Order: sequence, then C-alpha cells, then structure tokens
Amino acid sequence: VTHFHQPDPSLWEDGISVITTPDGRWDKCHVKSISLLANILAKHLAREAGAGEAIFIRDNGVVTEAASSNVFAVIDGTLMTHPANNRILAGITRRYVLEIARTQNLPLREDFFTIDDLRRAQEVFLTNSIQELVPVVRIDGQPVADGRPGPVTRRLLTGYRHRLAEELNKQAEPVVSSGGEK
Repeated sequence: VTHFHQPDPSLWEDGISVITTPDGRWDKCHVKSISLLANILAKHLAREAGAGEAIFIRDNGVVTEAASSNVFAVIDGTLMTHPANNRILAGITRRYVLEIARTQNLPLREDFFTIDDLRRAQEVFLTNSIQELVPVVRIDGQPVADGRPGPVTRRLLTGYRHRLAEELNKQAEPVVSSGGEK
C-alpha cells in the first residue's frame, strides 16, 4: 500500500509513451493463481523501457487492454475500444468515457482492432480511475500521429472531468429530512 499522489498535470498535457507486449495471461492456465503477476511484469517492462504503460497484444494481433488501463484509439475518425468480454477488465472510467462519447455524438465502436490499426491511429489514450484519460503519444518508440495529445482525447477528458464534478456535487448536497432539518 502506498500513499496516493495526484498525477503531474504534464501527464495530460504531454501524454505518455507505451510499449506493446504479448498478452500471454491466458497461456498460464495451469498455474493456480488469482494474482495479477503478468500485469505487474508488463508494467515493469514498460518502466525499464522508459514508458508509462504496457499494452497487451494477442497472438492474432488484437489489442486487448493495458496492464492497468483500458485502451482507446481514434482510427479513421471512429473511437474504438475492445469489447467488454472475458479478455479485458472493463473499468468504470471506460464506461464513463463511452457514455460521454455517445452524448457528444462521436463515432464509436466497441470492436476488435489490431496492433497495425493502433500504429496508424490518429489518437490513442488510456483510461483508469487514478489517471483518468491519459494521451498516448508514442508506441514502441514511434509517434502517434503528430506525437501530441489529440482533440478527441482532450474533448473526452474535459467531458469526463465535468461528469466527475457533477457526481461529486450530487454527493455533497445536504440531505433534508422530512422534518426540514439538514
């Protein structure tokens, strides 16, 4: 257990680099464990490579998720993310981003996409509860588009923060009892 430290704002302004790694998590079914050892090892590989995260790639080239995040990509103008099935842990932030994308009428598909699609994407970002939406600006040392966080990522991050503020305000509202007391 460690203390929570607010992420540096440069995370959202500058984005992060990621690496890709084979998604061999299901190749070890003979090991009786409920640990996230494969995810921890992937994060370690990313840190050793000077990257902020590791994205898992299946044998068939399909992008699943990252070691501690969900993966989104803008491919040919459509926001893509892996379908919520037994290959990913569909996070709460992922769900909020999908809802926000729908309210903003962004073209959206929960569908499989490959490492080749990811490499030609106009934008890539990750979602998780701690870092919210994190722009990815480099994959395996290669820039994503122009190497800067893109407009869809920024728009969704703004929408997410607005949504989060609304939720927090709802929780902060005083409860009035039937007797009129606060």
